[in-house]
Amino acid sequence: MREAPCGKIVLTATLNNYESFMAFIDGQLFNLEIDESDKTKILTACEEIIVNVIHYAYSNHEDNLEILFEYDLHNVIVTFIDSGKAFNPIAIPDADITLSLDEREVGGLGILMVKKLMDEVKYEYRNNQNVFTIIKYITMKLI
Repeated sequence: MREAPCGKIVLTATLNNYESFMAFIDGQLFNLEIDESDKTKILTACEEIIVNVIHYAYSNHEDNLEILFEYDLHNVIVTFIDSGKAFNPIAIPDADITLSLDEREVGGLGILMVKKLMDEVKYEYRNNQNVFTIIKYITMKLI
């Protein structure tokens, strides 16, 4: 079992770095012997979180997004750390998807999707930073 991050990337949270963030996640997942649908769920959730940080964390300046990637035989854990304005996405009420598009509030679908795709989502505000962690339970295939 790993106790330290298996991988880490820190780049400025801009659209110019979006592909690098996604390539990092994809690269970390590439060699893991896990179900392809779990890989797709993890990639989709990570994409949503990265895009949200890029668009909303820093309203008037640029700063970094740090992503830590960890895994063991039972979990893939991805942690997103930014020093943008404090925002707890878990505290947002789930979007009411039973309402029509005209009746529905703007926003909230992305975090709902992340919650549905992942087995655990955690948030804390620590050292003036947003720390958002997603966990997908997996069964590692032993070679």
